[in-house]
Amino acid sequence: MILSIIFYIFLILFILVILAISIPYNYYISTSYQEYFEIHAVINTFLFKVVFIKNNKKEESYFKILGFKKIFSSNSNKKVENLVKKKIKDKVKKEKKKEIEDKKDKNKKDKDKNKKKFTFSFIKSLITKENIKHVFNFLKDILDLIKPDKFKTDLLIGFEDPYNNGILAAYYYTLKSIYPKTPINITINWEEEKYNFKNVINGSIRPLSLFIRIILFIFSIPVIKTGVKIIRYKRS
Repeated sequence: MILSIIFYIFLILFILVILAISIPYNYYISTSYQEYFEIHAVINTFLFKVVFIKNNKKEESYFKILGFKKIFSSNSNKKVENLVKKKIKDKVKKEKKKEIEDKKDKNKKDKDKNKKKFTFSFIKSLITKENIKHVFNFLKDILDLIKPDKFKTDLLIGFEDPYNNGILAAYYYTLKSIYPKTPINITINWEEEKYNFKNVINGSIRPLSLFIRIILFIFSIPVIKTGVKIIRYKRS
């Protein structure tokens, strides 16, 4: 009876995990600067929504699922206090670690020098045309899976010196003539010094597709061959 209950619990959890990584996660990020910085970020699915908003009036983040809304409040004083404590603790750890490392380094200098030469030659043997092509194909596929459907940046720039405005305009319109579909639009302000921008990014990511692509990469022949070489090297 207990085993059956445990089995069904694990089965339900497994189904929930598969569902969570199978559904698309839509994201929207808008950032802007006009005298103050603003950000509006949203991640949503048909199940839930996560929102983060920050501007000169408020900073708010919340999680919403099936009509239920959970607001996350941030305690700035507590965060600062925890950060200070963490820095002090990290500093003490670093000092102790440095003392131990200094003692070890004194006895390992000659051994490390000889090992570095051999290690470099081993690493060099792994950098083959096949491996480089395999890694680049993997990165290209990952970028294709996570690239946004929309990316647009609007800049309003005005330098104090009009000469710099002229140089920027020359470079920008040259780039625009070569890449007319570039998502960056620049407007030059010739009257006053000004720096404003607005950026919008939105798209969707399906974690299952990323997971499958990563698994295929890990268990691909070039990666397995490289892994075998590294294991043999460590054992030798």
